[in-house]
Amino acid sequence: MCPNIGLILRLSGALNISTRSCFLPISSSFLSPSPALVQTAIRNYAARKGTRTRKVKQSAANKAAKKNKEEALSPYLQKQMMAKMKSGQQKPLLPDDSDREIATDNVFFSGVYKWPVYDVITAIDYCKESHHPTMFDNPTAVIKAYFELDLSTKKKTQFLENVSGVVEFPHYFETGKPIKSVCVICKDLELNKKAAEAGAEAVVGLEGVKMFQVGDLDIEDYDVILAHPDVLTELAPIRGLIGLKKFPNIKKGTVGFDLASMVKKFKNGVDYKVDASPLDPKLGMLQVPIGTVAMKSEEMVANFGQIVEAVLTHKPAGVPNDFISKYVMVFNRLYLVLLFSKYYP
Repeated sequence: MCPNIGLILRLSGALNISTRSCFLPISSSFLSPSPALVQTAIRNYAARKGTRTRKVKQSAANKAAKKNKEEALSPYLQKQMMAKMKSGQQKPLLPDDSDREIATDNVFFSGVYKWPVYDVITAIDYCKESHHPTMFDNPTAVIKAYFELDLSTKKKTQFLENVSGVVEFPHYFETGKPIKSVCVICKDLELNKKAAEAGAEAVVGLEGVKMFQVGDLDIEDYDVILAHPDVLTELAPIRGLIGLKKFPNIKKGTVGFDLASMVKKFKNGVDYKVDASPLDPKLGMLQVPIGTVAMKSEEMVANFGQIVEAVLTHKPAGVPNDFISKYVMVFNRLYLVLLFSKYYP
């Protein structure tokens, strides 16, 4: 016999209903009102203008983010790109030959024996001989120095970035690149005169700020903007106009007191930039021309020493490792490993 279960429902009227049944289900849905009886609030007025604008911008941002996500490379294409990077110049120029034997002859297999090591002037002489009129006969060919750098810092997970600069060689030579145009901003009339004599295309005082703003001076006409430290803070109104790349910066060497020397350096100097390997973040690679075959060997040795000094200025303090790990003379597929400690310990 099933137990008696009583349920009394009290409605809005005076009527009472009593039921008797077995295992009568009791749930919240049974007691909930009909959806038709539930009244919801309906807004029949527009949202504020600021709210509508914000929602439109948010919708556009969401669509852009979705589009960028859809345009992401597939795993297959990412794998292909990584393979291409590994097969390119993102690895050391020469393989590690520390475990190889030294060749006893001057003719040997480079993949079996160690690469011979030369001092700087001997390597330069070899490059000059290969372009003698009786051989390749190219007296204007450029000789380059190749550096492998260790970009490690005190922290194991951090490495040097944006290592670049300009070096002015003691012995000038044509690199084949156009000479930079320079604009100088300084209050001192005497310094301005010396900068103009050094070859600056434009030399102005604080009036240069207004001239850039109204268009009398066009930032696109100049490759380098040099400034005296006294006017640096007063150039803030045109920081965005000049741009981060060209705006005078102490670290980039575009802010200083000797403006005439700075003009000569940027007009006659050679740019250098270290490329970090994405496969090995502590490996940096740098190639810089140091002269032409027609120059004297001693002049190119002096130029080589100048670029070494410039590169060593980027070495982080307190790091015991050798910042420059390998030096190679590169000339028309001729690689000569350098032992330069004799000249630059």
